[in-house]
Amino acid sequence: MNQTADRPAVAFVAAYTRLGWPHTTPDPAGAEPGGGDGTSASGCRVVTDCSGADFVRLPYAAGSDALVRLERVVGAVGIVPAMRVDRHRIVLVVRAGSAPELAGLPGVEVLSGPDTRVLLPPSPGIVWDTPPWNPDGTPRPLPGAGVLVHELRRSLSLYARGGRDA
Repeated sequence: MNQTADRPAVAFVAAYTRLGWPHTTPDPAGAEPGGGDGTSASGCRVVTDCSGADFVRLPYAAGSDALVRLERVVGAVGIVPAMRVDRHRIVLVVRAGSAPELAGLPGVEVLSGPDTRVLLPPSPGIVWDTPPWNPDGTPRPLPGAGVLVHELRRSLSLYARGGRDA
């Protein structure tokens, strides 16, 4: 399901409000079209700061592989909320303040703190693979980044060696 097309933007904004994430829907008037700035034909984009959660951006193949491995070990599907950004990157969502320990991993970018901004769905090219809320709309508890370290190292190493299609 394409959540951007199938779910109205107002529903996303309401969900982010329930999560307690500060968010804005800025006027796209001065944004560069097609520049990865979050504008779309409808002009809808949602921006949050990283005070309510940390965001961990990495190559999609390695990130999704790490999540599958983690689900097998922990046995909890959807333990880590994840956004797909275009076809090449994934953004994992973890407890605020916990992601800096992942900053040293190759190919990983940590977005953390109230001065850092992140685009959220339904911004163009961004969809939730696993949203940070349950089916009934209640917030999922965000895991600390420490739960990801082992599986991210394994997956990043595998993809860096060319063991899988990146």
